[in-house]
Amino acid sequence: MSKYVVVVPVRRTETGIIIQGTKKTIEKMGKKPEIIYTDDEKTIASGEFQTYVESEGIELYRTRGHPAFAERFIKKKCKDKLCKKTTNIQWIDYIDEIMLTYNNKDVHSATGQTPYKARDKDNEFKSRFNIAMKTKKQRLYPELSVGDKVKIKRKKTTTEKERTSHFLKGEYTVESIDEKLNHT
Repeated sequence: MSKYVVVVPVRRTETGIIIQGTKKTIEKMGKKPEIIYTDDEKTIASGEFQTYVESEGIELYRTRGHPAFAERFIKKKCKDKLCKKTTNIQWIDYIDEIMLTYNNKDVHSATGQTPYKARDKDNEFKSRFNIAMKTKKQRLYPELSVGDKVKIKRKKTTTEKERTSHFLKGEYTVESIDEKLNHT
């Protein structure tokens, strides 16, 4: 279900600062998330951050690439809106105003509502229904079984040539198939 977006800017990626930013984010959200989904930032991978997250009862999912939503969100919703109006402006100084607009005025195509309205219990059914209706239901890949040989897709760097492979070298064997949060 779509929730409203909370952003807390941090100016340095030191473990203590990231933990404080995470605490502030949770405070702004009003409750702890079940999961934190992030890229493989060294600070997040540190034992100190992982210990903090575990002590809060939050699951941590790290991806090898970047969570596309976060980067696309920051670029499109924050920087672009401010840069169209003026130059030499630091979007990070206006993050609270941007979030107010985003959460209360921007209607999302997935839910048909603003993030703040979609979070309301009275609108939960409508939001879930709209999301379900727009979900792509056709699989683009075959079913996997334990023991199957697979290749793993990777994200290319910006400097790589077009002709380089999108996959890691070698073949890998599926050892287990897990289901979590309705995803296999």
